Amino acid sequence: MNINSIVIGYHGCTNLTAEKIFKGKSHHLNKSNNDDDWLGDGIYFWENDYQRAFDWAKIAINRRKKKCIRLKKRVKHKLIKPAVVGAVIIPKYCLDLTTASDMRLLKSHYKVYEKTLLAAKIPKEAFPKNKKAYEGDVDILHRELDCAVIHFLHKSRKKANKIEFDSIRATFYEGKPIYEGSGFREKSHIQWAIRNPEKCILGYFRPFKDLA
Repeated sequence: MNINSIVIGYHGCTNLTAEKIFKGKSHHLNKSNNDDDWLGDGIYFWENDYQRAFDWAKIAINRRKKKCIRLKKRVKHKLIKPAVVGAVIIPKYCLDLTTASDMRLLKSHYKVYEKTLLAAKIPKEAFPKNKKAYEGDVDILHRELDCAVIHFLHKSRKKANKIEFDSIRATFYEGKPIYEGSGFREKSHIQWAIRNPEKCILGYFRPFKDLA
């Protein structure tokens, strides 16, 4: 669907990355293109959620520091801090997985994806799978299957000369229940993957909270 209204997104990163954007040294944030990115390739943003972006940045930096220490790599720990880049976004042609129609579209592409792999003599047990990122990961954070199906959808549309999606939006249910018996989870959020930043991102900004 076409979405021409403005969305405010927040991207968690290091202060070094953020300052490159704020000072105009980088035109855009880098796209994520890991094979387990749950919405496929794109620049990821939390919708209207500065705090969630900041919390993610803290976790990612701590993980990076621990890895460097384990591998005995030198890293200037004191210079690397969590930061958030705000963005003014117009989603344009969006695969909105909060809607029934786009969920059905993705489901139909999985069925074709499955038939394609089986026709190529790839057994089902060898298909990409969503996996735990660590022991006790109930959210199954490594989404290799979802990423592969979304990539397949994009390739199929391009091959058929259909309009390509500029952005993807979805709700991610994550974390523990916020209280006993609750259906709400403490880290749930709405996330965007911006595939076409030149078309969708009007500009970046420094959130006021960073100045506090």
